[in-house]
This record gives sequence, structure tokens and C-alpha cells, in this order.
Amino acid sequence: MRRGVADMHRRAEVSQKANERYWDALSTVDDSTRFREFTRTLEQPCQYQGRRVRALHLFQADDHQLLQTVNRGEFLIRDSETGTSSSSCTGQSIPIPLSR
Repeated sequence: MRRGVADMHRRAEVSQKANERYWDALSTVDDSTRFREFTRTLEQPCQYQGRRVRALHLFQADDHQLLQTVNRGEFLIRDSETGTSSSSCTGQSIPIPLSR
């Protein structure tokens, strides 16, 4: 489908039909799983690179603030030329290894 202004009405119709199919499919899902069951594994300590790391506690103030900070776009912005990142927590540049 072309992206011009002349096709905008048709694009809106196609998008609306796709949304309606999605909503119909979503309305037939019967999932009684509680949110607590989804987050249970996050609230367990685990091993990372051979070291024990603490669990996240999603509803405690400290971890909630941490997650909000990490979720912000400026938290970690990578400079492709220098290979460093700037952290809003420290204001310092952090070298980031290139991985492929």
C-alpha cells in the first residue's frame, strides 16, 4: 500500500479492520493467571555470571524507583563513535564493549 495522502483513508480502513480482528482474538482469551504468579520468578535471587544477584521487589519503593530510572530513555544512550554511554545516575561516561 502506498504511503501518500491519497491512500490515507484506505490505510485507516485496513488498520481499523486489523485492530478489530486483534480485539476479537484477545476477547476470547481466558487467562485466570494472577499478576503475582508472573512476577514470582523476578522476586527470587538468582545466579549471574557465577555470582548471586539479589531479587527485584517490584512493589517496594527502592526497586520501583530503580525500574523507573532504568526505563527512562536518557538512562543509557550509546555513542556509536566513541563506544561510551552516559548514565543519568552518575553523569559519567561508561565504556560499553561492542558485541555482535
